[in-house]
Amino acid sequence: MPKQKKYQKIYGFEIGTGEHDTWNNEADAFKHAYMQAIAQFDFGSVTSNIGGYYHEFEGLLKNQSKEEANMDLWNNEIGREIGRNIKKFVMGKRKSEYPKEKIEDMIAEEIVKRMKNGELITNPKDNRSYINKKLGVYEINKLRKQFKTFTGYASDIQDNIPTNKIFTAEEIGNLSTNDFIKFEKYIDNQLENYGIPRNFEAEEKVKSGDLIWVNSYIRDDGTEVKGYYRCKPGF
Repeated sequence: MPKQKKYQKIYGFEIGTGEHDTWNNEADAFKHAYMQAIAQFDFGSVTSNIGGYYHEFEGLLKNQSKEEANMDLWNNEIGREIGRNIKKFVMGKRKSEYPKEKIEDMIAEEIVKRMKNGELITNPKDNRSYINKKLGVYEINKLRKQFKTFTGYASDIQDNIPTNKIFTAEEIGNLSTNDFIKFEKYIDNQLENYGIPRNFEAEEKVKSGDLIWVNSYIRDDGTEVKGYYRCKPGF
């Protein structure tokens, strides 16, 4: 059973039969938000964005109504936001405290909470418009840039991050939501290839020579760079 269906039953959503067993209702809204939240948590913004947009654009080509696409895109976006927030919350914490099943429960619970607050679109007739507000020239160009990044044709490393910088769990926890989104792919890369140390672990690694501490300094353009931990090249 797909995980979203398990939660749809747990929370008592109306589920029909046939190919479109959840269509243009609360269960449908939950499905889109849940799948995008999981994709965001597991794979980051680029993959979840491309997957979510591609699915809806494909639907429009197959005669899906603009209103239905709008509903799905709106709920996809909320799902990605929930995935980012929960990922930031658990980043650096012990995996044993937050196994995959618990994270899935947290995501489902937050989606239902947001739905009860009226933040999801559960009917295509809802007047709130994602397409008009989000899918302008800027958003489409942004998506094209993300696709190039996803397929390896553009750099996805933020220019404003010092070379080989290592984020600690405490530093990540103190990031604003906007900064976390900005640095997310770099943090994901660090998590996969190096891990997320706590401050005391990073300090121990400096003593052992595995990390380097760089003191605060001023760039030539006058920008102040706060002190940070740096790994050795080729970690």
